[in-house]
Amino acid sequence: MITIGAHTRTHPQLSRLSAGRQREDRASSKATFENWPAPPIDLVAYPAGAHDDRTCALAAELGLRAGFTTWPRVVPHRFDPFRIPRIDIETQDARSFAALLCWYGVAR
Repeated sequence: MITIGAHTRTHPQLSRLSAGRQREDRASSKATFENWPAPPIDLVAYPAGAHDDRTCALAAELGLRAGFTTWPRVVPHRFDPFRIPRIDIETQDARSFAALLCWYGVAR
C-alpha cells in the first residue's frame, strides 16, 4: 500500500541543473533512503515536476525504474515510465477529490 521513492536532497528544479549536479543531488537522496530498513528505492518524484530528457536519462542511470511528473492527467495506455503523470490532491477538499475520482472513472 505504501511505496517509498526518491526525490532530491535540496529540492531543486532538476531541469535547470547540469547533469553532474542532478546526479549528485539525486544520488544523495536515494542513498539516504537505502540506509533505511525498506525495499530498494527505484522510483522518483521530480520536484515541482521539473524534468527534461537529461533528468529522465539520469533516473535510469541511477537504477530507478520510473519517474513521476506533476502533469495533471491519468496514466495513458502507453507512457514513458520516466514521465508518469499524477494528479495533485494536496489542494483538493473531500468533495472535489471524490468528483475527480468519478471524472477519471476510478469511483462512482
